[in-house]
Amino acid sequence: MLARFHAAVSALENEVARDWLLLMMFTGLRKEAAASLRWDRVDLTQGTVTVWSKRRLEQFTLPLGDYPHALLKRRWETASWSFKRKRDYLSYDYL
Repeated sequence: MLARFHAAVSALENEVARDWLLLMMFTGLRKEAAASLRWDRVDLTQGTVTVWSKRRLEQFTLPLGDYPHALLKRRWETASWSFKRKRDYLSYDYL
């Protein structure tokens, strides 16, 4: 079932929605955390992302696997924002 979901998401024409969904799928980030991810919280050298947990009221750093690392690296090289820039944060309103 996961393979079918991955195939369906990978076939999406909207690359922002596709990459946003794939990032959540491969990192376990919730939609708000993935959409509000800022470039200053992505460390492509170390292969990590730092996110804020509203539930725990603290930030934590997650290691990126090969797939989400490559996804974010590609977005860094081809876009001025990871998903949609709205002020300094990203928004999934566009998705």
